[in-house]
Parts: sequence; structure tokens; C-alpha cells
Amino acid sequence: VGMILFASITTVSLGKLFIAGIIPGLILAAAFSLVVVVWVKLQPKTVPPPPKELMPLGAAIIFALKNMWPILILIFVVLGAIYLGIGTPTEAGCYGILGALLLGHKGITRESIKRTLLGTVQISGGLLIVIAMASVYGFALNSLGMRQSLLSLLGGLPGGAFTKMYLVWLMLLVLGMFIDSASIIVITTPIFMPFAVELGYDPIWFGIFMMLAVELGNITPPVGVTLFSVQAVAKEQLDIVAKGSFPFWISFFLAMTICTYFPTIVTWLPRMGLG
Repeated sequence: VGMILFASITTVSLGKLFIAGIIPGLILAAAFSLVVVVWVKLQPKTVPPPPKELMPLGAAIIFALKNMWPILILIFVVLGAIYLGIGTPTEAGCYGILGALLLGHKGITRESIKRTLLGTVQISGGLLIVIAMASVYGFALNSLGMRQSLLSLLGGLPGGAFTKMYLVWLMLLVLGMFIDSASIIVITTPIFMPFAVELGYDPIWFGIFMMLAVELGNITPPVGVTLFSVQAVAKEQLDIVAKGSFPFWISFFLAMTICTYFPTIVTWLPRMGLG
């Protein structure tokens, strides 16, 4: 959703934005996996004991693939259509709907269709309102000359381009601690996007940078928005959830630092002509 909002506000290619997030996503997945492995090694009592009878690795992979193949096909159809340029993200979504209907036609009822359509209207309607208000907000900033004033203010920040982007990251981090991702993207993109471009950064790179910064803010103690969601699911006190998030916060920060210091990691796949 965040990428869709960003692309709608900035007219950046959504397909390229999606594909630019692949390598940063893999880096984050590897970093989080490493945290889990180290955590289990250091504190084995914090995880459930393994089952007495373990399935062989090869058999476990085959079993998982047999149960996951419908989902894998849908993912391949939707993302493949976007990344290979077969269709727009909207058209790819239609392919996904058609595929889901074909795969799940035996369990489809009038009531399930009604619930699905109602949920789609609610989510899509809310997004369209947010996007429309973002356009009005951007127009107001330009008309009142506030965008240029803010850009001049940001341009006066100390340090080079890398340092200034880290100051922007700090602002997004603080906002992410108190505000949901969609609101931050709508409010700050019209201001920070031109600033990043003036510093010489690729708009696609900045889109991924913003997604990472906002999501990092959402898991930042003591009031990260995502922490409250985890607390509700885990039924634990907030301070315990916050302590548990700290190793993941560190790994997230390091992964984001790599993507910031080496922007080619983000822009390489889109520049290859994919998306």
C-alpha cells in the first residue's frame, strides 16, 4: 500500500518501485533470519521445543510446495506480469483475481463474493480518498510557496548529501513512531521527494528509502505503531514486546544503512530494464 501511495503521488513507475524493493527485501529477510538463529542459539528456552519426529528436509520441502503451489502460482502471475512488463499493476491485479477465482471456485459462495466485494470497495475507496487529498495537499504547498520554502530550509541542513538524507531519515523515524505509514507518506513525500532529487538521488531509490524509514519508525520503542499490533497478538506487556524488537531494529537499521550508502543496490534491477 505504501508503494502504491508513493507512486500515485510522485508518478514514479509502480512496477519499477516493486522490483527495486526485491534486493532490500532479501537483505532484510537475511538480517532477520540471522537474528532469529542467533537468538535461538543464545536463548533456546524462549522458543518451543522441536517435535520428537522431524520430517527429513527434502520431504519437508516437497510437502510445503504441495500445499503452497496455488499461492506460488498467484504470486508468479501477479508479480511476473508487473516485472516483465506484460501488464500494469492494475491489470496484474485482475490476473490475480481471475487466478484466485479459478483456484478457489469450489469454495466460492454468494456470501463470500459479497464480503469480498464489500471489503474491496472499503479499502479501495479509502485509498482513493487518501490519494485525492494528497494531490490537493501537494497543490496547496505549491500554490502557497511552502514547498520552496521548506526545500530551502532543508537545503540549509549541515553536511553533504549522505548526512542530509540521514537527517531526513531521523525525521521520518520520529514520525513513524507516532503516525501510521500512509499518513507519513502523504504528508512528507511532496516535500522530501524534490529535496532528494536535488541532492542527486534517484526517485526510485528514494521511494524505497522512505518505505524503509517509515517502517523502521513503526517498530521503534516506546510507541512504534507496529509494537501495539504485536502486543495485541502476543498478549504480552508492551515493554516486553519493545525489548524483543530491539535486535530486529538493529538489523533493520544496518540493512537500511547499506541501502543508503550503496544506492545501486536499490536501483540496479530497475536499470536493467525490469519492471
